[in-house]
Amino acid sequence: MLHFQEVVSTYRDCMELDKSSHLAAADHIADNDFNVNIPRSVYTFELDVEIGIVSVRLEQFMA
Repeated sequence: MLHFQEVVSTYRDCMELDKSSHLAAADHIADNDFNVNIPRSVYTFELDVEIGIVSVRLEQFMA
C-alpha cells in the first residue's frame, strides 16, 4: 500500500501510478455514466504464473 505522503503527492501532482491511480479525463467519466468506482479506471489484475506439476515434483524428489 502507498504511504500517506505518496497518496497526497500523487493527488497534488496529478500523477498516474500503475495499479494505484488514474487521471481520468472528463469524457472518460461521462462515458462511464459518471461512475467513478476505482475498478473502472485502475486496473490491478495480474496474470497468474503457471507452474508445471512435473517440475515441482522433480524438484521435491531431487532435494
